[in-house]
Amino acid sequence: MLPGSLHALKAAIPRSLLERSEVRAWVTFARSLALVCISTLLLIAWNRAPIQRELGALGWPVWVLGWLGCGVCWAGLFVLGHECGHGSFSKHQRINSIVGALCLLPSFTGFHTWRTSHALHHSQVANRGLDPDWTQEFLTREELNGVSLTRKLRWALGLRTPLGILLGFWVGIAKRRLDCYFPASTVPSGTRRKLQFEAFLSLAHLALLLALGRVFGFTTLLQVHLIPMLVSAASGALLTLLHHSRAGAKVWERDNWSRLQGILEATYDVRLPRVLEWVWLNVNLHVPHHINASIPWYHLPQASAALRQAYPGLAPSEPFSLQLLWTLWKNPTLHRDGQALVVGVHGG
Repeated sequence: MLPGSLHALKAAIPRSLLERSEVRAWVTFARSLALVCISTLLLIAWNRAPIQRELGALGWPVWVLGWLGCGVCWAGLFVLGHECGHGSFSKHQRINSIVGALCLLPSFTGFHTWRTSHALHHSQVANRGLDPDWTQEFLTREELNGVSLTRKLRWALGLRTPLGILLGFWVGIAKRRLDCYFPASTVPSGTRRKLQFEAFLSLAHLALLLALGRVFGFTTLLQVHLIPMLVSAASGALLTLLHHSRAGAKVWERDNWSRLQGILEATYDVRLPRVLEWVWLNVNLHVPHHINASIPWYHLPQASAALRQAYPGLAPSEPFSLQLLWTLWKNPTLHRDGQALVVGVHGG
């Protein structure tokens, strides 16, 4: 039997799992940063290795493995910034802001810009038209027939092909940047200057990368930094997609939505190889995170176990498989089911 209130869900999580450890937080920061540095140094070493040049095309598998490994590590650093945004890194908000800004800046993401948008996602998960994440991209068959060709193309490429995962992160950044300048945005006017300053920092970061490219060569910069960052962004987009969007996931119009529904019927845990869960700080255990976002990442496994013991009917925790993506790409249209709209459960 499922709970009848968000309060009941929160009560199922022991209060001890809300306690933060400054030591564990700083150890994780050092670990995440060390993984990024080590994986980047390995790419630099391979780039300079004489055998790499001698192997020619035969050396590309090593590059691919290096890019994947380094990109995974960059994604882990971003997830730590995500934890700072929820205040689970430190009891001191200034420390959360500083560490979060450092973790997110390499991906051209302003900390406060992202936190504002992400807070909206948590408060409006699966609320159609307000949730800023993937759920806003889904359309019914009738809506598809009435939208522009450009919108249809965006829907087809973004939700029926891997292109959405490859570009979704960067599209999100662009949207958040636009929110800094347009009065009709959801960003409070009092924070606009702070967000604009973050946009300036991102431009300064870009200028630094261009300068490094001039000094070390743009090919080297591409191989040891930019491609891993693309892998990192795609990893983040994939995780965000799997957390809330799959065949059978629900969204609601504003009049029929409740946050409890969004958590219970549109939020999922996706199990990954243990090493990925370790590097990505258990962010794949997403149901307890949406119930109480202040649970530190190192307590999420225990929180998930406590929830499922109290409420076995919660959305199942599934291992990742390509089938999850394939069933979504096959039919990403919405179909009405009572008061909800369900992703891809009818038709092909």
